[in-house]
Amino acid sequence: MVQGNQIILYEGNPLERIASSNIVLSNDRPLMEQKRLFLASDVVLGEYGVTGFVVVDNKPEDRWISYTESDEIGVKWSENDTLQFTVWKEGDPNRLSHYLNTSQGFKMIRYFILPSKVRDFFRTDRFLGEPMIDKCAREGTIPDKFDETNVNPVYAFHGEERELIDSILEHINPRFEQIGESRFSWEDFGHRVYFSFHPWQVYKPVLGFGEESVVRAIRNFDQFLSRFDEKKKLNRRDLEIEGAQEYNGFLPTSE
Repeated sequence: MVQGNQIILYEGNPLERIASSNIVLSNDRPLMEQKRLFLASDVVLGEYGVTGFVVVDNKPEDRWISYTESDEIGVKWSENDTLQFTVWKEGDPNRLSHYLNTSQGFKMIRYFILPSKVRDFFRTDRFLGEPMIDKCAREGTIPDKFDETNVNPVYAFHGEERELIDSILEHINPRFEQIGESRFSWEDFGHRVYFSFHPWQVYKPVLGFGEESVVRAIRNFDQFLSRFDEKKKLNRRDLEIEGAQEYNGFLPTSE
């Protein structure tokens, strides 16, 4: 049972928070934002073990047309690829910065882990499974104007990304073992990854949206699974709500 101020309440739903300061080595903390990749949020886990967090890439690539379709992997957007870019150039240049010259800004990575039993539960319906996972992770969580894109980490992640994700997973794997799951690594199936690209002048508000979006998404997953797991096939973590702090648009300060 998880106790104490590790538990937050969001719309009545208990969620576990692991402060980023408990994951990042103390001698690394002052240098975190100087690194190319760093954990930019606390880690949030739901009652069914679905887990989310935000990573920032300070030196991103110029955005690819796709991070899931093999024939478009590594192919960068250009100004002439779509008429929409011309429209944005005149009326919303900030939106254009989500696609073009993105190496001059930063990349926000939203990362979600689905325990294998949860993933299999979604996939029992081949028509709704994958889209419903995407719906829980994205609907009502992140603004559409962020132009977030779905990512296959096998295509998009290299040595640094893989090492960072595995170092984070090393700290949270014991939580998965509590519900009968094996240890995870970055290459396991069942991870949902999203990229969005932004200019530096919106760094703080974008990260604020990102961290809150993780809380909303984990809430979405828990509500869906609670409603539709009628036969109680899934293991549910017992999160003690006594003394929990209410979530009001920002997470309680990490100690």
